[in-house]
Amino acid sequence: MITPCIRVCTIHEETALCLGCGRTLGEIASWSGYTEEGRAKVMAELPSRLSALARQGLIPFEGGSTEIEARTGEAMRA
Repeated sequence: MITPCIRVCTIHEETALCLGCGRTLGEIASWSGYTEEGRAKVMAELPSRLSALARQGLIPFEGGSTEIEARTGEAMRA
């Protein structure tokens, strides 16, 4: 099963998103019950969520690329 989890499970109080993977608490809790298509839909949204977190200075942003691309790419290969 693919998962974007990088074991940095910290929910940001204002955004309600995990600073590690970008999912909501509800998505995290329901992840194993999602269909492959459901997980893929959430995974497709994560880069933009994580980019927004990076723009707010809540997660690292490096040069023209963020850790986000690496995170979601690694998760999809897992």
